[in-house]
Amino acid sequence: MEQILNTHPLLSPSLCSFANIQHASVPTIDKLIFVLSKSLPQYIYANDQNSSSRPLKLIVIDAIAELFHTSKRTTTQFLVERSRRLSEIGTLLHSLASKHQIAVLVLNEVSDTIDRDPAPLDSGQIGYKDQFRWFGRADSVLGEGKKEATLGLVWSNQLNVRIFLSRTGRRRFLEPSERPRKIQKPISATSSNDSAGDQEAVLIRRLTVVFSSVCDPASCDYMVTAEGISVIPGSAILLAIRPEICTVAPPGSAHISMTPHGDLTQMRNVQVAPLDVGHVVDSTAVDSRYSTPDNEPGDDEWDAFWERNALPDCAFEEAANLTEPS
Repeated sequence: MEQILNTHPLLSPSLCSFANIQHASVPTIDKLIFVLSKSLPQYIYANDQNSSSRPLKLIVIDAIAELFHTSKRTTTQFLVERSRRLSEIGTLLHSLASKHQIAVLVLNEVSDTIDRDPAPLDSGQIGYKDQFRWFGRADSVLGEGKKEATLGLVWSNQLNVRIFLSRTGRRRFLEPSERPRKIQKPISATSSNDSAGDQEAVLIRRLTVVFSSVCDPASCDYMVTAEGISVIPGSAILLAIRPEICTVAPPGSAHISMTPHGDLTQMRNVQVAPLDVGHVVDSTAVDSRYSTPDNEPGDDEWDAFWERNALPDCAFEEAANLTEPS
């Protein structure tokens, strides 16, 4: 950080310093919860009373998964208790962020993905492994999907954004226009004696937005230099959007969608992020006053269609959980 402060072209040591960074060691889960529920709110209140102090705007936890390491055998009771504590920590962080307009950055760890033969499921059900790849791992380049985030679905449901940082093992020589301003020498680089002359091969890393409440999934290459993190120009790509809901059309039916103003000339896709909490307004409903087309499928065809495309039971359970009072 000191190196970045002294070399970044937009940072000035006269305006930025480490005096406004507060650090606390929290080796246990109970201590972290105490800091988030007692110590930190008291500090924020005292800091707000001092007109000469700068407001707290960022909380960084490095790294939350370390608090849940155990040498004992993982049991159902341990997983239940871990889920309860993660939910409590997430609630406290959301409360602080909402009340005081604070950004929260929580570092996590990754584990190796293990391919196993999935257990047989009932018709229409989706296994946890198939679901987790949408929100627990990145897969924008070859090899990136070999790691996945720890702490499972419970912690994933506490997040608004998940960003995956990975090493690619790739190196490349950068054009002068691609290199960062001011300081040109990367931290992680190896010397080269080939035609590139005095240039050095830069170690390329990958940044992937797995999911986000404010943007579409995306990915880009970046490098770590003395000035901090620099994105490789031209490397950013948008990733495939999550599968649409009800992508299979009923037999013999036309795809008709309505805009909020009733314009039927424009097609409109409705997509839902996997971790969104709320309700979806069905904007594709057709007024029942319209006459039924002559080619409308009969009852037997409809029964066969819905039998082939039945919603899994978990979809109704999730909808019921969202409507139950907390």
